[in-house]
Amino acid sequence: MYEMNDNAAAIAAIQRLLRDAGYDIKPDGIYGEETYSAVRQFQSENSIPPTGRVDLATFEALAIAARPKPTYRCALIIPQILESGVISPGDKSSVVTIIQAVLKTLEIIYEYDSIELTGVYDQNTEAAVRDIQRINSLPITGIIDAPTWNALVSEYEKYRDSE
Repeated sequence: MYEMNDNAAAIAAIQRLLRDAGYDIKPDGIYGEETYSAVRQFQSENSIPPTGRVDLATFEALAIAARPKPTYRCALIIPQILESGVISPGDKSSVVTIIQAVLKTLEIIYEYDSIELTGVYDQNTEAAVRDIQRINSLPITGIIDAPTWNALVSEYEKYRDSE
């Protein structure tokens, strides 16, 4: 549980969640008056008792509220392809190359094996997709379906927006 005057890396993470959920707050790692007020407002707006303290219920609701909405800005073709199926290990296509390019960009953040832009959905691509699924609490299948694509785009956009 986090509350006023706590100072930790977890506080900065909570502040980033608040910011991503639409609150005007700068992540500084200090649970001061601004964070307290934002948490109370969030709790009130989400039918949680407005204590100003981040308990498990508040954290879980905040994590859901902060989850980026898919925008498909980095490759518009893939959502249309995924409406009718999935992209699986062994597939070969230019779409796999796009997925590999996104994963290669994220190599800097996540510690998975190097992704080569081959257009072949190989073991390294599958392992990286599984990591993205795990990070985003999705079923760990190694298959790119619409929810996995949305998570991949969200991870990419978070990285891009942080630069």
